[in-house]
Amino acid sequence: MASTLPALVQSYIEYLQRSGHKRRIVNITRQQLDYFVTWCQTQSITASDQISDTTAADYVGHLQNEVDLINGAAIGIRIVRERVTKLRRLFEWLARDTNFSSDIAATVPTIDKRGKANLPSNSCYDQKLPA
Repeated sequence: MASTLPALVQSYIEYLQRSGHKRRIVNITRQQLDYFVTWCQTQSITASDQISDTTAADYVGHLQNEVDLINGAAIGIRIVRERVTKLRRLFEWLARDTNFSSDIAATVPTIDKRGKANLPSNSCYDQKLPA
């Protein structure tokens, strides 16, 4: 299986299609994971073996600080939760179907109902955002 992030995401998308997921779900998943791939590229992460135990936490921290380009406000909790869920499912699939570490797959932070992430102290975004 290919090891570049875009190729791995594409393999995951193809897996979802073969598994009978609805086209809308597959398209939303692709779109949400494309944000992760783009963020990784800005961090010079281009392959699965470059993903560390803090990558997911750093990405979630980035999401919590991301601003909507249309209205200048922080992106909504629902969007953050959806992107994190898609990332968790990708990592779980990678751990199950590739040599991706299940320890790294387990590092995707959970998001509570208020949109706060439980980020580890070694994340560059370990400070919780104010309510």
